[in-house]
Amino acid sequence: MKRIIYSLLLFGFLPFSVSAQLVPGFKIGGNYSSYQCTYHEAQMAVEYDFMAGLQTGFTLDYFLTDRLSMRGELLFSQTGARTQKNYGDLSVKNLQVNYLNLPLLFKVKSIKNLFFTGGGVGGFRISKDILDFTGFNRLDFALAGGVGYDFNRNCGFEFRYNHGVMAVGSTPILYNEKTVGSFATHSRCFQLAVEYRLATKRF
Repeated sequence: MKRIIYSLLLFGFLPFSVSAQLVPGFKIGGNYSSYQCTYHEAQMAVEYDFMAGLQTGFTLDYFLTDRLSMRGELLFSQTGARTQKNYGDLSVKNLQVNYLNLPLLFKVKSIKNLFFTGGGVGGFRISKDILDFTGFNRLDFALAGGVGYDFNRNCGFEFRYNHGVMAVGSTPILYNEKTVGSFATHSRCFQLAVEYRLATKRF
């Protein structure tokens, strides 16, 4: 009987002990993104330049120690590029792609309230405004690294860079204004965001 009571008490307090290490929050900020082709020695049908976008969503930190945590995020993220055709119509156009991003990161606190983050970001395209010939994929995956500062246990900001390692599409190559092939295209994104965490303990 005592074992049953002790077991019930253990499982009764376990959710509180686990949830005490989980800190939810939300964030909002901006993106500065573009695309990069893996080949640079041929004339590309499209040139890419950086453009601004929005990011916002939810965060969840699981604290392993006071200085080390695992961070999960669920973000709506506007990325893309300013594009210009190298043949025919030379007008510049904003190429916007909206993603549902799922970053999984480690967060390490350093001197005082300075911290560093690193990990991976999976992206699922939910809408697009893309030129017909770019043929972009629905999925993206990037490596991420960032640095930030916590003003207190609730508020902070972070600068992060996402480097796409999975081809999101292909960019055609031109020869005498005719398409003769294509090369893989990857995403690049700089991010700056502020966040508010529903923290109930100092970390």
